[in-house]
Order: sequence, then structure tokens, then C-alpha cells
Amino acid sequence: MATDFKEEKFGNLILYVAERSEHDDRFGAVKLNKIMYYADFTAYRKLGRPITGATYQRLDEGPLPGN
Repeated sequence: MATDFKEEKFGNLILYVAERSEHDDRFGAVKLNKIMYYADFTAYRKLGRPITGATYQRLDEGPLPGN
């Protein structure tokens, strides 16, 4: 999936997920990365384009966005 990275949407998605997870005691960087990954790929599957255009690399703990 090669698309243009949208820095503003990426930042907005981080803020949205963090705000929605404010009361989740188990929320951290790994969970944030997984939610971002699933949001992008669900949007790609349903809409034909990701939300942020970020590329993800596979790590043992889960996906890591990088651009």
C-alpha cells in the first residue's frame, strides 16, 4: 500500500485515540500503534485508502508506524 503520508491526519489520529483511551489503564505505546495500524488498514479495506498513509514495520510487540 503506497500512499502519501499525511502528517496532520497522523497527529490527529494519535490525539483522538489517546483521548478515547484516557481511562484505559493498559493503554500505552504498543496499544496505540496497534490501534493506528488497524484504523489505517480498516479504512483501506473499506474505502480504498488509509487514513494517515503511514508505513508500518513489523515488530515482535506489534506494528510500528514510521515515516
